[in-house]
Formats: sequence, structure tokens, C-alpha cells
Amino acid sequence: PSSPSSKPRKPTKGKRNQPVDRPMVFRADDKWTVEYELSELQGKQVSRLYNACQTRREKALSGRGEDEADAASNVYIRRLRDLAMKGRAYRAKQDDFDSKHGTVVLDEDV
Repeated sequence: PSSPSSKPRKPTKGKRNQPVDRPMVFRADDKWTVEYELSELQGKQVSRLYNACQTRREKALSGRGEDEADAASNVYIRRLRDLAMKGRAYRAKQDDFDSKHGTVVLDEDV
């Protein structure tokens, strides 16, 4: 089956009840298996792919996310920080309220 997206996708070699390129819709009774193919790399391809892997890993593990070029990641991290800051402010207000009015503990007998 072809993808409904306009982007071309690389085929995935696998089986879903029968061999398919890339399954897009699954049902509960579908059984999905993937057949792996390994091939030995030769010459300059080895170091080129290894260097690309190291670069991707360094990019993924470095920094805190704000300087990422990917806007979606950047927005997500900023949103998390904003929520954390609002949570701290709310907790401070609740602590202040509790210190002025006392803490009420409800018992099961009430």
C-alpha cells in the first residue's frame, strides 16, 4: 500500500500477514514481522557512515534543547519550562496561604 502522505517513503521490507512494502493501517489480528538484511560495508563508506553516526549522536545528546534548529523540539522544551515555572509559582502561593491560614488535614472520621 502507498502512503497517503505526499512525501515519498523508503519501503520497509517486512510481512503483515503477507509480504508488503510498508503497512500503513493495522488491525488487532495483524501479525507483523520484519526481515533484516545485513551487508558488510566497504572502503570509505565505513568511515563516512561512522562519522555521520557520531555527529547525530553528539547532536542528540548535547545541549538542553533551546539551541536546536528543529522548531517543534524548541517549542516543546520551552512549553515544559513554562509549565514548570507556573507550577513553582502556584506551589509558592499555596505554601503562603497555608502558612497564613494553617494546614487542614482531613481524617476519615470527618
